[in-house]
This record gives sequence, structure tokens and C-alpha cells, in this order.
Amino acid sequence: MPKFPKKEADVYALVTQMIAGYTAYPAVFPHANVPALEDALNDAHNQVIVQNCFLADARIATEAKEDALDDLVAEMKRQLKRSTVDTKDNP
Repeated sequence: MPKFPKKEADVYALVTQMIAGYTAYPAVFPHANVPALEDALNDAHNQVIVQNCFLADARIATEAKEDALDDLVAEMKRQLKRSTVDTKDNP
């Protein structure tokens, strides 16, 4: 007996085949609930879209954070350099 797929792409491939088979042979699978499968598939696709939007937002936020950290480091170095100049005559 085949094992249920674990990879996301394999799950999508299987559900697509199931929907096609259930739709093509309704007399063979009288208890198949194709609309429920289609709804679940659509929900999964929508969540992938949501995930991709959040990933994009996270990348943008990460870039902004890295830019702010770079600015902080540059300002700290400027201040340390000024402090060195201020205290050069005062060991």
C-alpha cells in the first residue's frame, strides 16, 4: 500500500488527482465530497499567498532593521572618534 505523501508538492499533486478522479467517476466514488476537497485546496492555496505576503513583509522589515543597525554602528564610531579627539590631551 502506498504511503501518504509528506512533501507539500506531493500533497497538492495527490489532491489534484483525487479531485480529477472523483469528478470523472462519480458512480465509482459515490461518497466522495469533491466540493469539500476543492474548498480545502483553495484554503491551502490562499494560506500560501498569505504566507508569501508575510515573508515579503518580513524581508522588508529585516532590511530596514539592518539599515538602522548600520546607521547605529556608524554613529557610534563617529562618537567614539570624537571622544578620542576630546580626550587626547587627557590620558
